[in-house]
Amino acid sequence: METYLINDMSKSNAELAKIIDDKLKAAGLINDTETQLGIKLAKGTLKDVDWKLAFEEVLNKPVTKTIDTDEAK
Repeated sequence: METYLINDMSKSNAELAKIIDDKLKAAGLINDTETQLGIKLAKGTLKDVDWKLAFEEVLNKPVTKTIDTDEAK
């Protein structure tokens, strides 16, 4: 019975980690190619440095400014 509970809990962790990962990607806070964040979150091995690396990659990306065609006229 304990094995069942552990497997069920592990499945719940993976589902929750997937939801969090999807929402972070949808909000543009992490790259679509980021895979380790969700995996480590589900396993319970996520460290603060993992969060920092995932977010800083997006936050430190150079911003490209686009000119609206109306402004360019």
